[in-house]
Amino acid sequence: MIDRKTLKWINKKPFFSQVGKIGKAILFFERRFTYRYRCLPHFVIIGSAKCGTGSLYFYIAEHPNVIYAHTKEVHYFDRNYSKGIDWYRSNFPYLSKVAPDSPKPEKRIITGEATPAYMFVPDIPQKMAEINPGAKLIMILRNPVTRSYSHYQMSVRKKRRAISFEETIKQELEIFQKTAPDRSGLSIPPFDLNSILQRSIYYNQIERWLEYYPKEQMLFLKSEDFFNNTAEVMQTVFDYLELTPFTNKQFYVDNPGGYKPLKGDIYEQLTDFFRPYNQKLYDLIGQDFGWETEI
Repeated sequence: MIDRKTLKWINKKPFFSQVGKIGKAILFFERRFTYRYRCLPHFVIIGSAKCGTGSLYFYIAEHPNVIYAHTKEVHYFDRNYSKGIDWYRSNFPYLSKVAPDSPKPEKRIITGEATPAYMFVPDIPQKMAEINPGAKLIMILRNPVTRSYSHYQMSVRKKRRAISFEETIKQELEIFQKTAPDRSGLSIPPFDLNSILQRSIYYNQIERWLEYYPKEQMLFLKSEDFFNNTAEVMQTVFDYLELTPFTNKQFYVDNPGGYKPLKGDIYEQLTDFFRPYNQKLYDLIGQDFGWETEI
């Protein structure tokens, strides 16, 4: 199979690019007319953004018993829901190509997708549970301080923000301060799709998913462990997906940021801000990620 770096190089070449466009058009119509013969995903990486979802998905898809979706981020439940479930099915393999219920692990073949926005948007858990209640969910979570900074850097690269990170945080913290706390004493402002800090508070997002999916159908991964001990974490993932052991040939960071790490007072300020929210997360999932001790 062609690796992703080679595929990117091919797509930049004019001839291959033109041929690729024609091929994509043919595949588009083929997928649309055969949706009824296609499956729904057996696993979904629902978040969180800027935590390594891209790398995780492509590492999973390297397993010989996993078939790629048409695209990694299908964005059905947040952007394409009005197109209907038939459109969603068209992004996945034929039913005849998968075997999720095979009693022999070596014969089990599955597919999945990874759209990190799913975890954050409030109405998606119910939408997904209505059509795919048996899906296995994977959440990879990063230190909320570094996740927030990475999200900010991405926003700047995409020209969505023009103010400094410090000013961005100051404005968002003011909104939190104006929001009445809940019974646990923590403030969660009304949902804001563009909020950096809200996306980095995980416990309330997971609580919404637990209303529709049992914890046994969820795998929680620490992003830092994933990148520091990738091979070990991948075996945990393959076990969760009930796949045979597999050793990835190569590990690479998908969509790296390329910016200097966050340090100083703002890092300490945010660590203190997230501390009670992180504790709620640890209590909820039964795992302590220890982000407060990281420098």
